[in-house]
Amino acid sequence: MDLRETTYWINDLIPGSLEVHRIGDFHIGSGLLDSGERLATTLDFGRVDTGLITDMDSIAESANDDVPTEPGDLDARPVDVRSEVFAVAAGGHDCLDRVVAATAAFLRDSAGRVPAAPGQLLPGVGVLGGLVAEQDITVRHGLLVVPYVWAKGVPRMMEKAGEVSTDGDPATQPANARLTVLLQLVLLTDDEFSYARTYGIPALQQAMVEQDVNLLDLGR
Repeated sequence: MDLRETTYWINDLIPGSLEVHRIGDFHIGSGLLDSGERLATTLDFGRVDTGLITDMDSIAESANDDVPTEPGDLDARPVDVRSEVFAVAAGGHDCLDRVVAATAAFLRDSAGRVPAAPGQLLPGVGVLGGLVAEQDITVRHGLLVVPYVWAKGVPRMMEKAGEVSTDGDPATQPANARLTVLLQLVLLTDDEFSYARTYGIPALQQAMVEQDVNLLDLGR
C-alpha cells in the first residue's frame, strides 16, 4: 500500500482520527482515541523489508473474516510480510510519535538483523526517541507483540503479486505478493527489559499479568 492507502486503512481501524506528520524518514499518524489514550503509528514503514517471508498456504490457514483470501491467490508464492508499528499510551504524550519513528528507523537500520516480528526486544528505542528528556517517563526499551486491542484478530491487508501499491517508481513494482500487518510496540522500563533478557519474554509477560502492570503507563 502507498501512504494514502495505509493512512485510510489504519484510520478505519481506530476509534478516532489521525494527524499525519513526518518525523525523520517516516510518516507518523497520531491522535487521541475516543477512550482518551494516545496512539501513534507508522504509515510507511511497510516499504521496509526486514526479511520476513511467508506463503499463501500459511496465510489461508490463519485467515479470519477481516482478510479476504481467494482460492486463486494460493498460487502466489512467496509473500513478503511487512508491517506498520503502533504504540498506545495513557495521556497525551507527544513523545510517543518520536518513539514510534525511532523504532521504525532502528528496524530499518538493522538491515534484517532485527526482524519486525512479535517477540522481538528492541533495546534503547525509547532513548532514541528522546524519552530520557521527558519528566515522569521511565520506559526506555521496546518489545514487539501481537496487537491485543482488536478482538477479531490482527488487522492485515493482502495485496496480490503484481498489484502491490507503492509510493515509488512503477518500475520497482515488487515481484511477490505482500501481506501488511499491524505490529504493536510495548515500551519497557530498564527492570522489565532486564527481566526479559534474563528469564525470557514469556516469563516477563506472565509476571506483568500477575502484577497487574499497566502497560499504558509510561511512568510506571
